[in-house]
Amino acid sequence: MLDRRLQELEALQARWNGLNEEGKQLDVAEEEAMKEADRLKRAPQLAAIRARIIACAESALRLDTQIQRVRADIDALTDSIKGRAHQLHEAHQLQGERKLKR
Repeated sequence: MLDRRLQELEALQARWNGLNEEGKQLDVAEEEAMKEADRLKRAPQLAAIRARIIACAESALRLDTQIQRVRADIDALTDSIKGRAHQLHEAHQLQGERKLKR
């Protein structure tokens, strides 16, 4: 009878050790699940941040295009002003020459 009780005790200890090992594995799994849950919670935030970054990049491209157009307009206007100034200068010189001839 004592041998049988010792065998039952050993079986219970083995079961206890097995349950403890299972408990440790469950703790690890729970920790991993919590980490995954945290990642999933942050996923919408990261998606929103990515969307904002993309929107900013698109805005920057549009702004760059507008800046290039304005620069082209400024260059065209500058060339036009220089051309007009040159015409006025030539006209003024011709007028001066005419006055001298008189």
